[in-house]
Amino acid sequence: MNRKVRVAVIMESTLGGTRKHIVDLLCNISLEQVDLTFIYSKQRADLLFGEGLKKIQQRGIHCVEVEMNKKLFSATNRKAVASIRNYLKENQIEVVHVQSGIAGFLGRVAAWGLPSVRKIYYSPHGGSLHLMSGLKGIPVKWMEKLLVFKNVELVAVSLYEKNRIGTMLGIQPDKIHCVYNGIEFVNGKATAPRTELLARLEIDTAKNPLIVLIPAVLLPAKGHVHFFTEAVKHAGLSNQNIFFLLAGDGPEEEHIRAVIKDSPLAERVKFLGFQKNIAQWFNCCDLVLLPSLNEAFGYVVLEAFLHEKPVLATRVGALPELIQHGLNGLLFDLDKLNLLLDDIVEFSSKRDSLSGLVRNASELVSSKFSIQQMVDKTANLYVSA
Repeated sequence: MNRKVRVAVIMESTLGGTRKHIVDLLCNISLEQVDLTFIYSKQRADLLFGEGLKKIQQRGIHCVEVEMNKKLFSATNRKAVASIRNYLKENQIEVVHVQSGIAGFLGRVAAWGLPSVRKIYYSPHGGSLHLMSGLKGIPVKWMEKLLVFKNVELVAVSLYEKNRIGTMLGIQPDKIHCVYNGIEFVNGKATAPRTELLARLEIDTAKNPLIVLIPAVLLPAKGHVHFFTEAVKHAGLSNQNIFFLLAGDGPEEEHIRAVIKDSPLAERVKFLGFQKNIAQWFNCCDLVLLPSLNEAFGYVVLEAFLHEKPVLATRVGALPELIQHGLNGLLFDLDKLNLLLDDIVEFSSKRDSLSGLVRNASELVSSKFSIQQMVDKTANLYVSA
């Protein structure tokens, strides 16, 4: 039997889509060819990370907690680099896979020059790529370029991200791998029917409201502020029986509340906070909205498809790779959100037209975006390093 390849997966920000990606990967990858170590921090973990970590540990994967934080050059992170480097050296790690911006920096610095490390894979998950524009982005871009050592290759979660990495960092295509994120259907526990869930939010279901779900962390890149700035100015939306459910938490909440304050939307935008059982809200809604300013991938699009919900989204990032306009959703230009809002208003009175926007959605997920495909392609990178 061939010797297992010793692999270390390093992650700092254990929340949202990045957390989901890693938990799915480590809980499903075959351990016959790889000896895995998961190096992580709990400083920026969401409420689902603990459950995922427990599942990873139950598989027998080595789990090592190293404190890291989002302040790149902090004393905590300098100590983390030393701790990670010592672990990689002592355990003769051969492949290092770093995830997202902070861990991408710390892990690559820690692995630099170690004789045992044959390959370093870096998955940005959007991460620092969002920070490279304008004058402020120049130092980030140069830092990223300097950290593309001879044995570093990148792993993109979409063709959009692959092309963007190549263009922004001047990296040859053969050093950038595209491995789409994968998903599997998990039927959320029906804690309550739609009528009861909406009643908790003081929404009168007798009036048959249109429920629009926005399932995204409240971060600038997700576009909430831009969308609601346009929404409060849209005359046709003000008197409609339409409610927006924001499933997620984050630093933009106060800004969003300020935008809708004193507008007719103030009573029709419901902040759900972080949801451990997001599936029930997919089941509850009529359509899913993703007004992102940028998206490296877009997990929630696939979740919407599996729940047979149409998606209205901005035409940015990788979203056009997931959404087939007119077949399983609609795409809109960022500078024409008025057209998106027009359609939402129209759907409120023409519900039947929504059913025509979920064709081939589940088939697309199973054929192109399964967890097994994601896991197999990643494992192949490890064993071929």
